[in-house]
Amino acid sequence: MIKFCKLCNYCKKYTCSDQIFDLFECEHCGHDISACEPIPVDESELPAFLNQQMRIREEREKPEEQISVYILKDCNGEGEIRIPDEGGCIGRNEIGKELLTDRHISKQQVKISINTKRNKVFVEDVSTYNTTLLNGKLMIPGREGRNELKEDDILQLYNRKFQFVIRTHE
Repeated sequence: MIKFCKLCNYCKKYTCSDQIFDLFECEHCGHDISACEPIPVDESELPAFLNQQMRIREEREKPEEQISVYILKDCNGEGEIRIPDEGGCIGRNEIGKELLTDRHISKQQVKISINTKRNKVFVEDVSTYNTTLLNGKLMIPGREGRNELKEDDILQLYNRKFQFVIRTHE
């Protein structure tokens, strides 16, 4: 047996009936669906059809995922350090080693942690010999723990200053 289904433009749910002429009002919200195009569906396939339509609707309504890219941009315009999605250590032998060649910068100067669920980035000084400043304030390894990095913060590794930048893409 064939059922006829119409999609309500208001609540986005289907109303189905045996008779095409019975479909004037949405059974879910009461809005007029007489102008909506009927879709013939075999009664045995109706549950699968409704599930499929629901999945399609949910996929369409899913918000676009924004992707954030975290950058430490050299304040002198000499380049930038892209922080990997999983974070990591920045230093002379780690992430950013191309820019951080001065021996006064540790092999592992700071550790960057990213909390993707909260969209937050943290920095922690892990060097015991070389200084790190966050917005002009000395970071003390082990004593202060992690500091949240915010857009436009200035992270200074020895005499190199970097601006923290977030680039968002869809």
